[in-house]
Amino acid sequence: MHDLGFFFIQHENFYLEFSQMNLIEDEIANCSVCQCSMDISMLAPFTNVACPECGEHNRVNTDVGSYVLMKRQGIGGMSLVFGAVDKTLGRQVAIKILNEDYSMDEKRIEQFEQEARITAAMSHPHIVKVFTVGQAFRRFFIAMELVAGDSLEKKMEDEGKLPESDILQWAQQIADGLNAANEAGLIHRDIKPGNILFDLEGHVKIVDFGLALVTQGGKAQADEIWATPYYVPPEALDNAEEDFRSDIYALGASLFHALSGQPPFTTETRSTTELKDLKRDLPSLKETAPWLSDETCEVIDKSMSFEMDDRYDSYQELIDALHYAESSVNNDGEKPPLGSAERAKRRFKSKKKQGKLLAAVAGLGVLVVGGILFLAFKNNEKQEEQETPVVMLNSKSGNKAEKMSKSVGAQITMARGSLKNKNYAEAAKTYTKIATDKKLSKDTAYWAALQSATVHLLNGSPRKARTQFHQAFNIDTSDSTIGDRIKQTAKSFMSYQVTDPNSYPEVNDDIDAIICFATALKNWSSGETEKSLALFQRVEQYNPSDDLSDELQVYRSKIQDYKHDAAILKSFRGNYSPMSMEDIRGRVAKLESAKPKLRTKGRVQFDLKEWNTQCELHEKRLKRESKDAAIAKAKAKAAELAKIAENKVVEPPKPEIKDWDGLMQSISEDLAGCHFEKVVQYLELVNLPEDIDKLRKEQLKYLCRNAEEFKKNIRLNLKGIKLTNSIKLKDGSEFTTIVKISVNELDLKGEQGRRKVKWGEVEPGDLLELYQYIDYSKLNTVKKGERLEDVICFAWLIGEKPRAEKAAKKLKLYPVIANRWRDCMKLLK
Repeated sequence: MHDLGFFFIQHENFYLEFSQMNLIEDEIANCSVCQCSMDISMLAPFTNVACPECGEHNRVNTDVGSYVLMKRQGIGGMSLVFGAVDKTLGRQVAIKILNEDYSMDEKRIEQFEQEARITAAMSHPHIVKVFTVGQAFRRFFIAMELVAGDSLEKKMEDEGKLPESDILQWAQQIADGLNAANEAGLIHRDIKPGNILFDLEGHVKIVDFGLALVTQGGKAQADEIWATPYYVPPEALDNAEEDFRSDIYALGASLFHALSGQPPFTTETRSTTELKDLKRDLPSLKETAPWLSDETCEVIDKSMSFEMDDRYDSYQELIDALHYAESSVNNDGEKPPLGSAERAKRRFKSKKKQGKLLAAVAGLGVLVVGGILFLAFKNNEKQEEQETPVVMLNSKSGNKAEKMSKSVGAQITMARGSLKNKNYAEAAKTYTKIATDKKLSKDTAYWAALQSATVHLLNGSPRKARTQFHQAFNIDTSDSTIGDRIKQTAKSFMSYQVTDPNSYPEVNDDIDAIICFATALKNWSSGETEKSLALFQRVEQYNPSDDLSDELQVYRSKIQDYKHDAAILKSFRGNYSPMSMEDIRGRVAKLESAKPKLRTKGRVQFDLKEWNTQCELHEKRLKRESKDAAIAKAKAKAAELAKIAENKVVEPPKPEIKDWDGLMQSISEDLAGCHFEKVVQYLELVNLPEDIDKLRKEQLKYLCRNAEEFKKNIRLNLKGIKLTNSIKLKDGSEFTTIVKISVNELDLKGEQGRRKVKWGEVEPGDLLELYQYIDYSKLNTVKKGERLEDVICFAWLIGEKPRAEKAAKKLKLYPVIANRWRDCMKLLK
């Protein structure tokens, strides 16, 4: 009897050539019409083959583990994706298979295995779910959730520019999924429209973690550049260290493309230096898509900053900014996208009138100081009629000063009347008109602009308020007593940052109080209710020595409305995970009941709508889960009954197996009889209580599947073979010829005649000897390498462990297989 280790040493060339694990199933297929046998061992999965006898077309290599390939979904850079059906559960899945070009590339195989491990380890609603990982046709495959909707790339191809509100909503989901990956210590490194999918309900699913890096200390460095030029972050072009901010860049670039209808640049280049230069001088999104809101453009531009430190410091900061932009768009409405011709026309007009526009902007402002200003804006409650304000004009007003003062004073009186009557839109319009009057002083413009912005916030229009503050930020502060204070306020409002009440300065006059009130409204529009209430309290605690201005009186009177709505909203905030339809119906009823009770505008309506949508999504989820569970239960039961009826599955052990020793005892007879497929089916039914035993069970299944491959190779290659050495049975009989081999038995011939015997009747060592009769010359190096793993697993299971361990030492040449074998032996030795 030959020594197994010696046998493999004789095939040194076989080992030196082998460098990868990539399983391709050797198989004979039969024509569906004439039953003609066809050798399909070298064919790719789902190949359309014409029968050489009758010409009938057959799809071959369609069985992938417990799945059946039904259609080709797509082709990626390194893999093929198929739609498939789970034969056990009846559900539709996606099967991703490493393509033939990379099936012998160890680096790509490692990346493919890494993708499976990474994605399977994460459970998040916006990351595609992995069901199982396996091997078929000598290739790795990943069975994952089938995302039935389009990709973002497909939506862009079909529709061009996509709606701003939709993109902002999707972007938050993408960022949420990437944040989960980042918290798991991963960066995706290939975020692009093609890797962002949508399910039938419109939810985002991130796919393809094949290029992901495991971060060390928050950063990681790739050993190659593999990315799409439009979306790749600048640091990746230098092979520099990357972190989650690299994914933020790629996300920003993808959103730029989706929002504007064109990529950030159109120049094609293969030079990383030229590509970096392009990325250093990218246009702002506002230049490319002027119809988009300032809030959205700011988020995208910041995400695509050339320097990593200039991007968002966390995903939560990015999500908050996206959420704020979305609420602004929802409150103020979207502008329709402009076609390229119209956009060019407007740019031309914009440049032509640039001087006039700058002059108009220079007349705007935001704030004013209470005592020294341009008008008497106190209201004497003892007077029967309101006093007309006195307005301070600029030095160029000349002899028309008195007339203009009365006119502007009348406008202020009208604005105050609109404000008191809750006609906020009209009040803001009038304040803005005053703020843009170039004949008035800068302090007057600042004061009026502040009122306009504050009233916009009261009216639930934060976007218009931000526009007012944006204009104020660009005003020259010279000759103004309050300009610097205004700029600080405008800067705060344009930063998207929520204001911390604990760090807020003292409130010393009416202007301070109005700024504090506006800041509280800004926090409110961002959903920060508690931080809003704390600032409202500061406004209430302000106790001036003189009467309050008319505006501040109105603003303070509104604080009770916000407190009232905050109390209503409090019960709905926080994570909501209903367990039943009754829970959802109860929450919807409460939301409907709360709607007519609300007193404020803007954010509260947005929140109620969002929570109602959340309930709808949970309702769909519960219905889907209930339906899927019922179908899965029925399918599993039917499949189990069918297999039992065909005697393909052993009944679950009675009494139930409690530990590893009991399990091994129960399957020892089947292992000795080489019934490896039967053992795998049996193991599927056994549930061991200890976690370590569950891991051992999975390793045992791995050994059995490879041992079954060994039997299949013997069966397909040794028909009618005359043996050099006789094959011995356990009863002492000897035979010299293998006439035929089936799944369960061998048909042998010798001096004693012809006899059919079970695999388990043959001496284990002689079964191993059959391996040497296979002709390797026609096999490629990958297949030869896989034969080694199969025979080692077979030897270990039939009791030839010393020979298996000796042969396994050769696996050090092949890290992928060696690691798998080492992990297996750690648990089973």
